[in-house]
Amino acid sequence: MKKFLILFLVLLLTVVVLSLSACSLFGKKGDTGAAGVGIASIEKSGTEGLVDTYTITLTDGSTTTFTVTNGKDGSSGSTSTNPNAPTPDEYFRFTLLEDDTYEISARYNDMPSRVVIPSTYNGKPVTVIRDGAFSGRQSMDEIVIPESVTEIGSNAFSGCTGLTSMTIQNGVTSIGEYAFSRCPGLTSVTIPNSVTSIGERAFFYCSGLTSITIPSSVTAIPDDAFYYCSGLTSITIPNS
Repeated sequence: MKKFLILFLVLLLTVVVLSLSACSLFGKKGDTGAAGVGIASIEKSGTEGLVDTYTITLTDGSTTTFTVTNGKDGSSGSTSTNPNAPTPDEYFRFTLLEDDTYEISARYNDMPSRVVIPSTYNGKPVTVIRDGAFSGRQSMDEIVIPESVTEIGSNAFSGCTGLTSMTIQNGVTSIGEYAFSRCPGLTSVTIPNSVTSIGERAFFYCSGLTSITIPSSVTAIPDDAFYYCSGLTSITIPNS
């Protein structure tokens, strides 16, 4: 009986020692580590293109950041300590132009449902969406074009049958021929005031389009620009 009691006390002491060791090593939520500093919170603080930025707030009030790049279909990604990391090449192809800006296009047929064109790459502006850049990418349902882009090439988004939302920010001056042709999911289009040129059949066969607003910066509507837009019920044409 005495031996059993001694064995029990030894086991109890061992458990207590291990528990204290674990607390000293890992601590509880909000505890500080050996250096006197712990993690108070981790929060998502920003998003640019496919890159999410997270901010870590420490118990001493200081902060640090890290980024997570969303992988293809959200199934895989990569991390970076650079919060200004450019959009990865896994979705986009960048070509340096003579004016030291970039032209962009899709790298693969399978694209995310929401595509945000990055405004910069390698510290230089993205200014051109090349001809046929995203043509036929049916997985996309939303596209956002930043102010840095000045030119949307011919057939840039033609045949994107899943596209239902399009945002073109001020900066684009020209929309190429057939740029958004055969996008029946688009229902409303507002062309920004920066646009001065719309190509022929730019919105050809956008049968779901119900309204279109053309800015005063446009002086000519080309041939068949809205040909076969059978759902169109409202169009705003300026004095220009």
